[in-house]
Amino acid sequence: MGNKISNVLSAGDILSCESYKIPDYQRPYVWSEDLALGLLASIKRSFKGGNTDKSNENLLGHIILHKETPDDKTIVNNIVDGQQRITTLALILKALGDNDVPFLDNKLNILSHKALKRNSDLLKIECADIQNKVEFVRHIKTNVKFTFIETESLDEAFLYFDTHNTTGRALSETDLLKNHHLMFMDETKSKQLMLHYAKKWNEYSLYSVNTSWFLRENLIFRALRSALYIRRTKTNAFNPYRTFGYYSADEEWYRLNYSIFHEFKNRFDEKIKIYKNNISLTDDILGGASFFEYVFKYCDILKYIESNFIYFNENLTGCSYLNHACHVVLLCVADKFGIEALDEISDLVFFNALIVLCKQERINGDNSLLSILIKRFLQLIDTSSALETLKVKIEKELKANVDKISVSSEKRNKIKDTGKYTDHYIKNRSFGIINFEGKENGSKQE
Repeated sequence: MGNKISNVLSAGDILSCESYKIPDYQRPYVWSEDLALGLLASIKRSFKGGNTDKSNENLLGHIILHKETPDDKTIVNNIVDGQQRITTLALILKALGDNDVPFLDNKLNILSHKALKRNSDLLKIECADIQNKVEFVRHIKTNVKFTFIETESLDEAFLYFDTHNTTGRALSETDLLKNHHLMFMDETKSKQLMLHYAKKWNEYSLYSVNTSWFLRENLIFRALRSALYIRRTKTNAFNPYRTFGYYSADEEWYRLNYSIFHEFKNRFDEKIKIYKNNISLTDDILGGASFFEYVFKYCDILKYIESNFIYFNENLTGCSYLNHACHVVLLCVADKFGIEALDEISDLVFFNALIVLCKQERINGDNSLLSILIKRFLQLIDTSSALETLKVKIEKELKANVDKISVSSEKRNKIKDTGKYTDHYIKNRSFGIINFEGKENGSKQE
């Protein structure tokens, strides 16, 4: 493979050479202001008036390079790990007035632009009072150094990325999953497909909707968390975390991440045909391309659900858990009957979640009624061969509810879409099971 391990490159070697590129599949530049300022401060501490001896060196850890020769003449060094540090160094040089930085000519991910501009403006301010800027630039290019791993194999590069990424932004379990499954694809046959999946994965991981805090988490993580819950509920497997996995304790959050990583980490037989249209939530997890098709399918479904079915006000206590419970059920419905089935079933899901809300003083992540509700819905979905059958079963259970539910004004305020879900609409569609405090029987509020 021609690997070169633990050789040293200076910042100048990289930033002044046109062969060092950021590949399309790389995640965007995301470093925070604190990380950018921290790097600048570290370099300032090592700067001693232009002295370039070894005592003045500043080692910034490993970088990982994937070496390509696309036309047998041109050498391209793709930066698999180290993009955040190297890009920040380039911004520092620019802030110091050095315009001889070919690295900045790289075509960067459009999602990088906000962080780039923010850090560039900040670094210009911080560098303004540096004395002897020429010597400081020379110090960066000469004394700031990296050890590097170079490989001609893309899957080896991803493997090294998994095991050597110890600086900068920590790897999430979704990053590790991406690299794990790319690693098991046959690079000689599917290099372009590997790059396609890596790029698409990064796009999904950055998707967010401006609703509650949990919806601003990684879309891939949300989809896999929901899939894991459904898979383990259906198989009666031991569930090591609370219903939805919302924790404040780092140890407990780690357990959830660990569970997700190991559930979807399985290797695969390369001879297995890629499944696309016939993927099911509880299928055995195949690796490589099949895994990516699995993830993208459920990310797409979840995006649709989160964009169209937010039932409760996310900024109010317990509503995030209620919405996510509904989303888990709707994900399972869409998986079996198609996305078009969601409009038919969404109100029934909402009414049941509203009943849980009204029966509880407080909704949290391990609420027993909510957990029972989800499990019951999943059972009904599994035992229904058609959507109409499922609707009839849910309506029958709703009508059989002997406890009439009274909705207080406090609970009423937690419903998000009051334009659709008027008191009259909810009472009529719920077969009179759900009523509202202070409303006479049969009253109408639009």
